[in-house]
Amino acid sequence: MSKTLDALRNLAAHRPDDFDVRIELAELLSAEKQSDEALRVLDEAFALRPDNPEALRLYGRVLYDLNRLAEARDKMETASRKGLPDAKSDMLLSHIYDKLGDQVRAYELYKLAVRRDRDLEDPSYFEAIRQTAPPIAISPGGSERGMDFEGEISRLTFKDVGGMDDVKEQFRINIILPLKNPKLFQTYGKRVGGGILLFGPPGCGKTYLSRALAGECNATFYGVGIHEILDKFLGESEKHMHNLFETARRNAPAVIFLDEIDLLGHKRTDDSWGRALRGATNVLLSELDEVGKPDKPILVIGATNTPWSVDTALRRPGRFDRIIFVPPPDQTAREEILKLHLREKPIEDIDYAKIASKLDQFSGADIRDLVDRAVELAIRRAMRSGKTEPVSNLDLLNISKELRPSTIEWLATANDYVRYSNQSGLYDRVKEYIDKNC
Repeated sequence: MSKTLDALRNLAAHRPDDFDVRIELAELLSAEKQSDEALRVLDEAFALRPDNPEALRLYGRVLYDLNRLAEARDKMETASRKGLPDAKSDMLLSHIYDKLGDQVRAYELYKLAVRRDRDLEDPSYFEAIRQTAPPIAISPGGSERGMDFEGEISRLTFKDVGGMDDVKEQFRINIILPLKNPKLFQTYGKRVGGGILLFGPPGCGKTYLSRALAGECNATFYGVGIHEILDKFLGESEKHMHNLFETARRNAPAVIFLDEIDLLGHKRTDDSWGRALRGATNVLLSELDEVGKPDKPILVIGATNTPWSVDTALRRPGRFDRIIFVPPPDQTAREEILKLHLREKPIEDIDYAKIASKLDQFSGADIRDLVDRAVELAIRRAMRSGKTEPVSNLDLLNISKELRPSTIEWLATANDYVRYSNQSGLYDRVKEYIDKNC
């Protein structure tokens, strides 16, 4: 590690205007607990790009390591306002507020972080802040305030989604036209809003597509994981689910995106979590029966990687009865994903079409991993040469040969359901995809 640090120090000294090298150096210094030097390097980075969110977040982490908590909080809050959502930053900010004695804010940020990245779940920490937080306030009406849900006005539209034309067309016919012309559809007795079930392999853009859908409809977007709503304490899960729909109604038109909807289909035991599942499911079914009113249209999207685990009660008419398969990205989508992740990075003249053609069945997450590995190769070359080295076509092609699409196992499992459990036609589009691509 010391040789790498020395190489980066030398590179930074010879390239006084290179922001990225300073961020890389500060990251390594922070990892090596050389926090004071990391702060000095970050000051140089700030001079090049004032208020850069990436630098602010890293500065906050270093200050946290030094136990300069108030300063760390200010840097992280500023980064959150200026940059894109970042789950790890939300989790760090939760820990900062916890140490500062604000367990309510720590609790809120923990839930937000886990909503964005479930891998960050830490049950012991969650229970600690939950138990030390002050009691939930009582509203003027006398009922306890449930979980707060923040909506967002999505800036994404289908123009930001490369390829996936078949999925987008299904969205237009089944969702966008009714939401944009509610009175017309209501005249003909057609339901506006209601429930849609999206399914497909992990990492293939179900959340991204749903955000773009909300942007197309000028609707407020609420992205929530079922695990956020579930609460083992009596009555809390029901309250959270109802509060989500009440919030969406106040801000209609709205799109509610419920990730991991299959959790509600798990075997319901008689313990506290089993009761939470039953309660949340019952409230969701009741709320689904109420959506679709032309004056306050709400679309509810349930997303799952395992449609075979979804409770059949959720797929009955009037509930999640419109089902859309989201396959791995097609050629055009893969090209756009490559461009997105290579944006603002030093690259040679990349042949996006050629690279994308080698990534059949790769998910969007797989492609991001491919680019990350290619960037690491370029950084290592830059440390050896002392100059900027671009990511090359050869980097991307060589790494693509080493990687295996993460969708393969999902498609193999889905194929079993296509062959043996497709009497309803639920998996017809999966069959079409497998016949064409596998």
